[in-house]
Amino acid sequence: MLEVRELSFPERLHPITLTCYPGEIHAILGSNGSGKTTLLKALLGLLPVPNNRVLWRGEPLLQKTRLEISRIVAWLPQQLQIPFEYTVEEFVGMGRYAHGDRGSLEPYLLKTDLLAWRHRLVHSLSQGEKQRAYFARALATEASVLLLDEPQAHLDLTRQRQFWTLLTRLAEEGKIILVANHDLHSSHRYCTHATILERGQCVAQGPVLTLDIPRFFA
Repeated sequence: MLEVRELSFPERLHPITLTCYPGEIHAILGSNGSGKTTLLKALLGLLPVPNNRVLWRGEPLLQKTRLEISRIVAWLPQQLQIPFEYTVEEFVGMGRYAHGDRGSLEPYLLKTDLLAWRHRLVHSLSQGEKQRAYFARALATEASVLLLDEPQAHLDLTRQRQFWTLLTRLAEEGKIILVANHDLHSSHRYCTHATILERGQCVAQGPVLTLDIPRFFA
């Protein structure tokens, strides 16, 4: 279980409380500047927040070492920055760093339909293909929690459906998934819970089926 207790960040995020259980897909919804990315970064410890505000299985997550955190939480950023010329296989293999081994990368490449691109340079890929490479690297960590920031932004409609189908399967396997998302349709169709942010403040939260999500974006 992942617990967030009154988590805040000055001028960007008001105190937010959130509890996520294995098997749940949480949509983090809001307009640009509402605090979606700030919330995900704070959960991961990429922003300076109090160490006791995020709990993993009852223990403070952010008091753990970065290596320990990387085994628990994986991050897919919105901005895809790849500074060096790695092959897809090399890039995805970085996800195994926290475990101290490469192991077989084929399962992650297959799930993201990148096996045929394994020897391609990541720089040569389209934005959608790069996004899939980032996601494959996140999967390679075998983390229990996935934090995904606008993960379908560069995917065409077919890839978006495949992506959400994969997320659903991962949740069924016991992952906890938080998705910052602009697409209300996919959030309503695939996510189990939603937190709606407005100017850094939580204005609604709960199971998707209990929320009138479009009302907040009319």
